[in-house]
Amino acid sequence: MEVKKPTTVDEQLKKLKDRGCFIADEAFAKRKLRQINYYRLTAYFLPFRDGKRYREGTTFDTVYRIYEFDRKLRNLVFGVVEEVELMLRMQLSHYHGLKYGALGYMDASNFNN
Repeated sequence: MEVKKPTTVDEQLKKLKDRGCFIADEAFAKRKLRQINYYRLTAYFLPFRDGKRYREGTTFDTVYRIYEFDRKLRNLVFGVVEEVELMLRMQLSHYHGLKYGALGYMDASNFNN
């Protein structure tokens, strides 16, 4: 297994540029690489890859905006999933409590495999 050598943010930025990514604001890109993590962010570059290089016109800003959209969508979806989970658990525990009593959950015969 090949172990990747740790790189500095400057080296990561150079690697992105060497692969054809246009970076308009290097200070912004460095800040985001420090916040997000190079490997997490480069996963969003995969659709822009053409072999070992990025397709012409690939910009850091575009990829970062896709990352941000995904992050915000994930937070919205997880919020809704949490509400659905809470409602489902409440409905199940309410039904179970009415059918088997307040301590019915302690009796294994009230459950099946």
